[in-house]
Amino acid sequence: MHSPFRAIASAVVLALVTVGCTAALDVTSEDATDDTTGDDTSTTDDTSDTSGDDTTGDETSTTDDTSTTDDTNTDDTNTDDTSTTDDTNTGEVTAGVECGFDIPDDAEIECVTVEVPEDRDDPTEGTIELAVAVLSSTADDPAPTPTIYLEGGPGGHALATLPFVYEDRYAPLLEQSDVIVFDQRGVGESAPALECPEADDAFDQLAEQPDLGIDDQKQVVLDGYRACRDRLAEAGVAFDSYNSVASAADIDDIRAALGYEQLDLFGISYGTRLALTTMREHPEIVRSAVLDSTLPPEVDATAETQLSLVGSYERFIAACDADSACTERFPDLDQRVRDLAAALDDEPVRAEATDLLTGDTKDVLVDGDVLVGTIIGALYDPTAFGDLPELVADLEDGNTDAIDTFLSIEATNEAFFSVGMFLTVACHEEVAFATPDSVAASSPTDPFWNDYLAVSENVGTFAFEVCDLWNAGSAPAVEDEPVTGDIPTLFLAGDFDPVTPPQWAESAAELLDDAQVVRFPALAHGVTSEPCGMGLAAAFIADPSAPLDISCATETIAPAFVAVADTDIELVAFDEQVAEFGVAVRGVRPADWTPDVTGIQVSRLDGVLDETAIIQLGFDARLVDTLATLIGDEIGIEVADDGTVERGGRTWNLISGRSTSGVTIDVLSLDGEGTVPVVMLVANELERGRLLELVLEPALAAIEVEDV
Repeated sequence: MHSPFRAIASAVVLALVTVGCTAALDVTSEDATDDTTGDDTSTTDDTSDTSGDDTTGDETSTTDDTSTTDDTNTDDTNTDDTSTTDDTNTGEVTAGVECGFDIPDDAEIECVTVEVPEDRDDPTEGTIELAVAVLSSTADDPAPTPTIYLEGGPGGHALATLPFVYEDRYAPLLEQSDVIVFDQRGVGESAPALECPEADDAFDQLAEQPDLGIDDQKQVVLDGYRACRDRLAEAGVAFDSYNSVASAADIDDIRAALGYEQLDLFGISYGTRLALTTMREHPEIVRSAVLDSTLPPEVDATAETQLSLVGSYERFIAACDADSACTERFPDLDQRVRDLAAALDDEPVRAEATDLLTGDTKDVLVDGDVLVGTIIGALYDPTAFGDLPELVADLEDGNTDAIDTFLSIEATNEAFFSVGMFLTVACHEEVAFATPDSVAASSPTDPFWNDYLAVSENVGTFAFEVCDLWNAGSAPAVEDEPVTGDIPTLFLAGDFDPVTPPQWAESAAELLDDAQVVRFPALAHGVTSEPCGMGLAAAFIADPSAPLDISCATETIAPAFVAVADTDIELVAFDEQVAEFGVAVRGVRPADWTPDVTGIQVSRLDGVLDETAIIQLGFDARLVDTLATLIGDEIGIEVADDGTVERGGRTWNLISGRSTSGVTIDVLSLDGEGTVPVVMLVANELERGRLLELVLEPALAAIEVEDV
C-alpha cells in the first residue's frame, strides 16, 4: 500500500540515511539507525490520534530497547518510599521493573507492578498484577497530587501507546505534577490480559466471505468469542472480577502503593466511566476529574448508541451540505454513500490493510458493511471525518488508496486492544441493564443501517447473544444509576461524537455540585487529542477553581472537509542545524504547519488523507536524483526529470511526478558541487498551483544551506 500522507517522514529519513551513507556524509550507521527509529515513532503518533480513544503503539517492537532504560528511574517519584507504607489497602509493589515500551527522550519514568486481589469480594482467592508507570514531573516544585490517566475501550492499552502520545498528552500535565499511567486489570501488560486472537481470526474470516448472510456472519463471530472464552476460562480467569468497581479499587491501591494522598483523574471514553465509578466508590481520594467523551453509568448505551451513530453520520452529511467547497466537489454525498454501499454489496473490491508499525499486510474484501463501518470509525476522529468525502469519491473511481489507509489504521490499533476485557465490562455493566424493548425503541427506522448494526457486539440486539455466550455476570443496580457528589469535574465533548454524544456529558454534569461542560462544535470523540482540549484539561487540573478561558473550543465551528490551500499562508523564518547530516538550513515555512524529521519536513496534516508537506534540506548535488526516486518510491510516485524552471529568482533543476490518486511531488535543486539547496513540495493536484505560489516560491527564494 502507498499512503503518502504518513509515509513522507519515514521516506525522508530512509532516503537521507540510504543516500547519505552512499555519499560518505559524516553519519555513522549507528546514528542513522537511531534517527530512523526516532522518526518512525514520531510519525506513528499521528496515526494513533485517528482512531478516537485508541491510540497506536507497538508493544512488541519497543520492548527490545527497554533493557537500557533502567537508569531512567528517578528519585523524584514517590515509588521508592512507598514499600514501607502501612496502608491496609496497598498491594505489594515491585519497583524498578523493565518498562515494556520505549522511554521518550528526556522523560523520567519508573515502571512498577502492583499486586492486587483478583476477586475484590474475597481477597484470599488469589492476586493479579497491574503494570504501572510513574512519570516524574518536569516542574521545579511539583504539585503533590499526581494525575492518573484512565484509558478508554474498555480494553485499551495505555502503556504500549505511551511513547506515541507522550508529547501531546502527558508532557502538558507533567509541567505541574507527576503522572501515573497503568494498564487496567485484564489489559495489556497487566496479568492476566484478556486477549482474544480467536475473535480477530473470526473477523478476518468475515472479511474473506462477503457473501455470508447475517445469521452466518453472527455465527462466525460467536464461534470466535466462544473459543476465546473457553481458553480464558480454562486458564482460570474469573470473569465477574473484571469490571469498573474492581478497577476503581485498583486505582485506590495504586495510589496507596505509590504513597500519594489524592489523585486527579483524567479519563477518555470508557476511562470517564471508570473515573465516575472511582468518584462514587472512593470520593475521598479524588481531588478533581477531567472527563473527555463521557460514558455515564445511567445511560443505556446498548440501545442509545444506535441513534448516536446515525446522528453523527447525519451531522457529517449536513456539515458537508452546508460547506460550499464540499458540495462543489462532492454533491449529493449521502445518496452517493448509499449507492456506493449497494454497489459494493453487489461487487466487493479487494483492499489491503497494513500494520503501520510491523509492515504486515492482509487482504480485506470491502462490501457495503465495511464501507459503513469505516465511515463510522472515521467519525470518531476529529482529524479524519473531514476526509470521508474523498474516501467515497476514490472508491467510486475504483481507487482503494484511501480505504487502504483507514483499514491500515484499524489493523494497527487491533494489537493494542484487549477484546476479552472489552466484552467482560460491556456485558457486565452495560448490556446487563438493557432490554430488547429498549433496544427496539432506539433502533433506526432507516433500513440502510440494519446490516451494520445487526452484527455489532455491544450495540443493538446482537449484544444479547454475545453476552449470553460470554457469561460475565451482572453488575449491582448502582452501576445503572448516576453519580453525584461535589468533586470539581470538567466535562469535554465533541458535537460530532458518534458514541458518547455531548448530551450524555451534560446530563451527568447536572447531577454533580461542581461541574462544567465545554463543547467543541467541530470535534468528535477524544477532544483532548487537539491542543485546545488538552490545554483546558491541564489548566483545570492545575486549579479546578479558576475560571477557564474556553474561547478556543468554539473558534472552529465546522469540520474542514476539503484540504485546500488558504488564500493567505503566514510564513515564518527558520534556522535548522541538522547535525546528523552536517548541514544548516535557513529559510521560511508555513507558521501553522507541523515540523517533523528534525525540522526538515513541515506537514500540514489537516486530516488523515492530507498528504501536503514541504521539505527543505541541503544535500549532495550528485545524489539528488537518487533522493527524489527513493522518496517517490516510498509514497507511490514515479518521478522523472523535467528540466529546469525559474522560481524564486533562481534557476532550479526540477524532478516531478504524480500518483494515480492525484498526489504530486516537485523536487527542486540548484546546480553546484557539494551540498546544495533542495526543496520538495508534496500536494494534491487540486491545490498544487496555489501552494506553488503561496509556499514553494517563497521557500525557493529564501533557502540557504551550508556545511557545519
